[in-house]
Amino acid sequence: MLDDKHGMLLATEGVGLNQMKRFLFATLLMIAVSLSSLDAQAPGQKEDQTIYQLVKEVQAQQTEIAANQTKIETKLAEVAEAVRIARIYSSRGR
Repeated sequence: MLDDKHGMLLATEGVGLNQMKRFLFATLLMIAVSLSSLDAQAPGQKEDQTIYQLVKEVQAQQTEIAANQTKIETKLAEVAEAVRIARIYSSRGR
């Protein structure tokens, strides 16, 4: 029985070593994936900065467009008022 127990202990130790190898392999694999993802993230951050700058530029353009639209509406109101006044004077002259 001692031999059986001893044999079982050796088999159990082998399983422990096998589990340790699996754990070590999994750990090394996760480290490799982490390192490769760090390289992949660097361009992503650069792309994010580029996108952020483009968004800021578009927002500035939208603000400028809104200001221009306000100017156009003001000029249109002035022209409409001038046309209204011109119609009043032209109707009096007949």
